[in-house]
Order: sequence, then C-alpha cells, then structure tokens
Amino acid sequence: DFEKNRAEEVQDTNYHVAKFDLETYPSISYNNESILHENVKIVSVFMTDADGKMTTECNVNQDYCVNIIFSSAIGIQSCIAGFVLETIKGLWVINTNSIINGEETGFEVQADSMNRIEFHFKMPSIMNGDYVMGVAISEGSEDSYKVLTWLYHVLYVRINNTARNSAVIDVPTDIKIFENVNSRRV
Repeated sequence: DFEKNRAEEVQDTNYHVAKFDLETYPSISYNNESILHENVKIVSVFMTDADGKMTTECNVNQDYCVNIIFSSAIGIQSCIAGFVLETIKGLWVINTNSIINGEETGFEVQADSMNRIEFHFKMPSIMNGDYVMGVAISEGSEDSYKVLTWLYHVLYVRINNTARNSAVIDVPTDIKIFENVNSRRV
C-alpha cells in the first residue's frame, strides 16, 4: 500500500507534489538501445492494481497505476514523464505523459532529488496477450522537448481480456441489419 508514503502535499506551479520514502522497489532492466542521461536515472518502474499491489498481469477495464521512480542530479525546470505500452511487435497501444494527459506545462524537479510519478488509469479493452513498456523522462514543452532518459522494454505486461477481440482495440458497436423489401429470392 503506497498511500502510507504520502505526507502533506506541497503546491508546485501546477502539480501537487507529495513526499515519499524510498523503500525497496523492484530493480529494472532495459533494452540496450535505451537513451541514458548521466544525471537522470530511472531507478524503478512498476505497476500496481486498485489495491496497491504490484502486478504485471492486468485485466481490461480495471484500474491500474504505472509508477516511475527516478533520481536527478540536476534541476529540471519543465520535466515531462511518460510511458508507452506496446505490443511485442512494436505497435504503440498506449502513449501518455504528464503534459498530454496532465497539466499543460512540465513539473519542476530539484537537483539531487528522488522523484516518483504515478499514472492512474483504467486499462482499455485491448487484445489479450503480452506487451512491453517503455518509460521516459524529458525536459521542455509539448512542442519542443529533449529526451533525457528513455528506457525501452523496461517492464513486460500480460493483458487478460476474455472478450472476442480480433484486433488491438475492442470497439463495441451496435449492429443493425436490413433487407431490401424489393429483393427476390432465387
């Protein structure tokens, strides 16, 4: 239960920043093609379910949280954090960050700090199967940014979907069938 780590909230320019204790978080591994900034290190990435338990197995239409913990030796005036969930074949299914689905500006990161960002969302109705996650810490704005650290394939996720998906996303549809009243049967 990660709620116990919360303390009084501190008002940043746009975001409320809460304090947390750096406990034992899962270690990470990543693809060799990752972008690594010497002063910005992603320490841990993990998912939690609605009960706050770590998981890598997700059911569609359930609530989850992606947690990114990173250290920064430098101050970042306008920090952007985000993640991508993609199929094993590399198709991006979810792509979100703290600007496009949060505030319009980045958040400030202090030099020599440890930071945790949480992304709370309902898992969309995507196809049953195995997925990989990448996470990034960038600096700038939505239109002009520089990737500082991007870890590819940092987390493997199994999606459970008992629906009849035959494509990446299940789109519920209402179906109507019509017959031409003048048609003849042969």
